[in-house]
Amino acid sequence: KVKMIIGFQPSIFTTKKKLTRNENILLEWQRSTRFRPSDEEIRDLQPESSYEFIKYRSVGSWDVFVEGYNIAKTKIELLAEKNGIRAIDFDELTRDVEGPVFADHVHYSPFGSRVIANIFVKSIIEIEPRIFW
Repeated sequence: KVKMIIGFQPSIFTTKKKLTRNENILLEWQRSTRFRPSDEEIRDLQPESSYEFIKYRSVGSWDVFVEGYNIAKTKIELLAEKNGIRAIDFDELTRDVEGPVFADHVHYSPFGSRVIANIFVKSIIEIEPRIFW
């Protein structure tokens, strides 16, 4: 019988941790370049030549992305629970981590990689204590 663990990748977009100065800069840059402004921000724009470009230039709004991420995470958690699979929410488990977890929007710093690896190892040991012996 194979025991599974599902880990939800921590994301600079959805993390609950207090971001470092550099992580905040990365987040704001990613948010401004990857997502269109929110509907409220668009309403505040004055019609200019760049208005339509700004309105539609990106994959979607920030709020829609975060909402979709959270819906997907909830559905996977329910599926994991139903099938006896361990689900790890790295966003939650890195909430109190002080230090630079994120190197950019999808990659981790060396420090962040160690934090995530340690969480995985602890979870593996909890479900299969003899695995490393």
